[in-house]
Amino acid sequence: MKRYVALLACLWCVTLGAQQQAAQKAAPTPPTPPAAPGPPAPQAPPAPQAPRPDLEEGGQAINIRLDVTVIDQAAQGVSQPKSLMVMLVDRAMGRTRAAFEDRSIRVDARPTIAEGRIRIYLTIQSDGHFDPKINPQRDNTLNWQNSFSLLLENGKPMLALETNDAVTKRKMSIEVKATIQK
Repeated sequence: MKRYVALLACLWCVTLGAQQQAAQKAAPTPPTPPAAPGPPAPQAPPAPQAPRPDLEEGGQAINIRLDVTVIDQAAQGVSQPKSLMVMLVDRAMGRTRAAFEDRSIRVDARPTIAEGRIRIYLTIQSDGHFDPKINPQRDNTLNWQNSFSLLLENGKPMLALETNDAVTKRKMSIEVKATIQK
């Protein structure tokens, strides 16, 4: 504490001396009477430095198109791909929900542009619909959730997940593509 007070007193003296020299050069003034004895006047704390930007919070004003394709192939044939497209701003969270004939798909994503590539935090969830007219038995294989952290090249698709079940002959894949919009 003593060192802090001594440092503040030194800073105060240096600042006061610099101010007096500048004032004397600007215009001559009559000498002022010495200050009353006592403790030095309190010094204002130094001005805070400008905070550094938090790169995890603020993003660029750039849109990113995110394309997610789910292909779920059962043993009896090829399923039509389920595709979702969502526009997101750099470093902003986005959520989209889509209903298809056999399921609902949810996509939650947060992209970050990093050194010309796009880092994506992504969660995809599928919830199967039960329709006794189409399928008399409930198909629980349509219920799943996956989370990924991917580093994607701009405009290039990446296979994020692929599963093969030898017993049911079911194959599923998830492809993700992120494109920076100019």
